[in-house]
Amino acid sequence: MFVRYLFAASLVSSLASLFFSTANAQSEIDFDHAEGGNVSRTAKVGDGEVIAVNILDTCPKLFNYGYVGYEGPKSSEARRTGGSANIEGETCTALEDAELKTYIEQNLESSGICVAERKTVRIPHEAKYGGYLVEITRIDPKQTVRRLLDKNKLTSEFVERAKSLTGPNAPPCASVKQQAWEKTLASSSAVKPLADSSILISVEHTGWTYGIAGAFTGSHVTNHEFAIVPNDSTPATDDTIVIRNKDGEDSVALGAAAMIHLYNPDLSGWISNWAISFGLGISEGNKVSYFLGPSYRFGKQAFMTIGVNIGSIDTLPAGQRVGVAPETENVLNNLGSKTEGGLFLSISYSFLNPGEGAFKGPFATKATGTEKSPAQSSN
Repeated sequence: MFVRYLFAASLVSSLASLFFSTANAQSEIDFDHAEGGNVSRTAKVGDGEVIAVNILDTCPKLFNYGYVGYEGPKSSEARRTGGSANIEGETCTALEDAELKTYIEQNLESSGICVAERKTVRIPHEAKYGGYLVEITRIDPKQTVRRLLDKNKLTSEFVERAKSLTGPNAPPCASVKQQAWEKTLASSSAVKPLADSSILISVEHTGWTYGIAGAFTGSHVTNHEFAIVPNDSTPATDDTIVIRNKDGEDSVALGAAAMIHLYNPDLSGWISNWAISFGLGISEGNKVSYFLGPSYRFGKQAFMTIGVNIGSIDTLPAGQRVGVAPETENVLNNLGSKTEGGLFLSISYSFLNPGEGAFKGPFATKATGTEKSPAQSSN
C-alpha cells in the first residue's frame, strides 16, 4: 500500500506544479546601496513565494549579503572604519605619470575601490515569518569600501596631488604616494563610499496557498463480490449460476491517498481554516481513485475532508449476467470494471509524505542560508 501511496503522491506533486505554479511567483524590492542607510520596505507575498531583493550599485566581492526571518522589527548599524601606516625611506623629489598610474591599478581593489554591480538576494518566504532583515556588511569591517564613478578623474586627481607633494623636503616616494592616495580618496567626487546597510522588509501575506498531505481514507466506493453457486431454483435449467455475494462485500473501503489542500490563510476568522481538497489514491490492481471535497484545516499539520470519491470497481465481464449460468468456468477470473461514485471521509497529515524531492518542497520548516538563523541567504 505504501508503494501505491508514493505513486499517488508523485501524481499529486505533478498536478500541484501544473495548477499552482504561482508558488514560484516573486515580489521584487530595489535598494540602491550607493544611497546607503537602513531602510524599510514592504513585500506582498504568499507562503512559498520568493522575495527578490535587488541591491543596486554594490560590490559583491567586498560585501556579505545575508537575511534573517523575524517576528518583530529589527535594526542594524552601519560601521565605517579605516586606517593607514607611515613608510620610511629616501626623499621623493619627482614622480612619473606612468609610475603613478601603475600605483592606482595595483591599489584599486586592495583599497576597497570597486566598479558597482547588481546583486540579487532571493528569499523564499514562509508564512511563519512576519518579515525579513537583509544585512549588507563589509567582508573586512576595517576597510572603507568605495564605488568607482570616474576612473579617469580619480587618476588625474591622484597624479596632480602626488606630484604636488614631491620636492627636496618631501618624505620617501612610497609615503608620498600613500598620502596622496588617501587624501584623493577622502576628497574626490570620482568615488563614493559604500557603508554597511540593512533593509527591513515587512511582509503582507496575500493570496492562496496549498499543502500536500498523506491521508487515511474511508469510502463507500467498494468492490462488488461475485460467486458461482449451485442452482437451487425450481425447475433448475442450469446446474450453477452466478450471484452477487453482498454478504462478502465491504460496507466501507479503507485506503491511503495523497491529498492537495488549497486554502487562503488571509481570509477572516474561521473561514481561513477551510480548504478545497483533491486527492489521488491507488487501490488494489493499481486502479486510480479520485477524491474531491471541502476540508477543515487544523493548523498546517492536519486536515479532515468529506466529499465525493470516484473510483473503479469490479463488475462481471460483458455478456455475463447475475442469476444465469456462467459462460465459462473461469468467468470470475476475468472481471471487468466500471466507474462508481460515493461519499468518503479522510484524515490527512502533512508529515506523512515521501520526502521533499517528490513534493516540490511545500513542507520546509524554515528558510536557510549560509550562517545565520533561522533564515538567511548566501553570497
